[in-house]
Amino acid sequence: MTVKEALKHIVLLNGKEELRSPRLINLLLDYNAFYEYPSMKYILKGMIGTGIMDALTKSSIEKNDVTNSIRDLYEKYGFRKDVSINIINAILFALNREDLSLNAEPIENSRPTLDSHGKEEHIVFSGVSFELSIEKIAQYLTNRGFYVKETKPYQIEMNGTFCGITDVELYINGSPFGLTKSIVLIFGTFIGNHFDHINMLYDLLREKYGKPIDYRDDLHCIGKSLDYFVEKIHLFSKAEKNNTEIFFSKWNVAGGHIEIDWRGNSLRLCYEDSYNTKYVEDHQNEFNMSSI
Repeated sequence: MTVKEALKHIVLLNGKEELRSPRLINLLLDYNAFYEYPSMKYILKGMIGTGIMDALTKSSIEKNDVTNSIRDLYEKYGFRKDVSINIINAILFALNREDLSLNAEPIENSRPTLDSHGKEEHIVFSGVSFELSIEKIAQYLTNRGFYVKETKPYQIEMNGTFCGITDVELYINGSPFGLTKSIVLIFGTFIGNHFDHINMLYDLLREKYGKPIDYRDDLHCIGKSLDYFVEKIHLFSKAEKNNTEIFFSKWNVAGGHIEIDWRGNSLRLCYEDSYNTKYVEDHQNEFNMSSI
């Protein structure tokens, strides 16, 4: 089923309100609607997140709403014009407003749907690719010992067990474009536990990804026993009080980078997707420049 056919089917079943719902992407995936043009889902995510879909699905839609939406998609947000027109025409078809459709050129398969980007490669956390939405990632992580605590428009907060460490806070960070930028794990506040955790996490990451590209161990934590921590407790307590850096390490991995950062009483582990983060930052900058 094509995107055009699937959108029509969804509106017939659930009404046009479903076009504004974050569920829309998952419904289209269920219909295998992105088979021919997989990256189309980013445009639809962007339309939902930026309010463009609201303008197209209001009761009094006019030609100006259509042309403004097309212009915003390729001028503000950098999506290809030919693909944007095809998707908006598909939405108008689903809404029985084909009278407002624009002339569309055939989509060129040789070009990426997202302008100025090459082949997509996404970082993976616990076997889950950042190609997925924050909602879909949260669903996967519920099977990995986490539960949802709070859901915000572009962030989901979870809590659970990670690598045997209990009561870990986990934040899945998204964007108005529907892209997942990062996952951040925060490990309690007791620095005595941090000493054990930092050694375990570092050893696991070093074994899997090799030598880090950046490494700072100001209090010489790595490879030391808990006796060393007790012996140097005054130094760790001073660092905690002053909120100074105790340890930092970074790995470049396929699709992004991983960082461990121990500062003061805060120990965090961050997985960041390079493709999604750069895309969001580039288009946010363009939007800011056009707004100033």
